[in-house]
Amino acid sequence: MTRWRIYLGLSLTIFFWGASFIASKVTLRALTPVSITTLRFGIGLLLIIMVLVLQGKGRWITPKEITLLAILGS
Repeated sequence: MTRWRIYLGLSLTIFFWGASFIASKVTLRALTPVSITTLRFGIGLLLIIMVLVLQGKGRWITPKEITLLAILGS
């Protein structure tokens, strides 16, 4: 991996980490904490599926695997 990709990845991580605090405060005005948590899990699951598909390892995730991912995410 080239240096610019590493620095880009690190910069994006810092950006999203910092933005999440602001987004949480704004979102709490409109939604309940349970709704926000459910939304975060759903977005995370979609991102995991997208990464698997883009890597060519796309396959259907079994219900058992979804349960394990939910436990790991909590």
